[in-house]
Amino acid sequence: LDRKYQELDTIRGEIKTLLTEQSEEEKARITSLVKIYEGMKPAQAANIFNTLDLDILVEVMTQMSERKLAPVLAVMDPERARTVTIMMAEQKRLPELPESN
Repeated sequence: LDRKYQELDTIRGEIKTLLTEQSEEEKARITSLVKIYEGMKPAQAANIFNTLDLDILVEVMTQMSERKLAPVLAVMDPERARTVTIMMAEQKRLPELPESN
């Protein structure tokens, strides 16, 4: 049993390391995308943002500078801009604690 426990503990450590590496790589990819989109003209970025998956879009937009993001939002499809704005606002909200009785 001790040997099996040690094997499982080793595997758990390996999985944790791999997940950390994957998370860091994902952050690097998002950071790279942010730089790419910030370097584009607003209309070009907006055309892509109008079709991009919402989860990825929120990740990218939350990391963009407000100065670069504002012109892009201005030329995006209004409904799409509204949706992503709501998602970004909800993402920054802290979870509410249940009331204690």
